[in-house]
Amino acid sequence: MEANCGYCGVPAKLKCAGCQQVYYCNPDHQKKHWKAKHKHECVKPYELTKSDEIGRHFVATKTIEKDTILFSENPLVIGPKWNLADYEQRS
Repeated sequence: MEANCGYCGVPAKLKCAGCQQVYYCNPDHQKKHWKAKHKHECVKPYELTKSDEIGRHFVATKTIEKDTILFSENPLVIGPKWNLADYEQRS
């Protein structure tokens, strides 16, 4: 994922271990941002919970911005790409 440092704005790859929402270019900037601002904002956007009615599910723990991807996963199986029309033409 392309992200910028929450402290200085340069491209960053280190992710906050708490909320998984803010990135940092180095550990020093993470510490500085934590002391200055982030410790008051660091909340996971969801919580995994369980109920007898619907089973396990995620519940939002803060306001989520429009168009935010909440969940994604890779497919279990990837096969060859084909369509029925191509198959019928060969028969």
